[in-house]
Amino acid sequence: MLTVAHYIEFLSATATALNPRQLFQPFFPAETRSYGGANYQFAPFSIAGDVSTGGSDSGEFELIAPANAISAATLWQASEGRYFIRILTVLLAGTPPANETGYPT
Repeated sequence: MLTVAHYIEFLSATATALNPRQLFQPFFPAETRSYGGANYQFAPFSIAGDVSTGGSDSGEFELIAPANAISAATLWQASEGRYFIRILTVLLAGTPPANETGYPT
């Protein structure tokens, strides 16, 4: 089984990492997951559109999040700060462990 997973990081208006870094993953609720040496907190979101642009900067995508207080506050802060979003797309291979919840399908 292969699953496409997206990790996101909000970057400042100058495309540098924020302090503290704002890293999110959408597939393990109420958990922090490590990937590539960084810790990603849970946030409910999905990515739709062209996230594979072949190295160009002209890809278009939608960041979709539920209408709740946490998502609204995070996205409002990102909008007001004119943040960039770095999207890391990875393929997860294998079968989830029997006791694992929230594994992407």
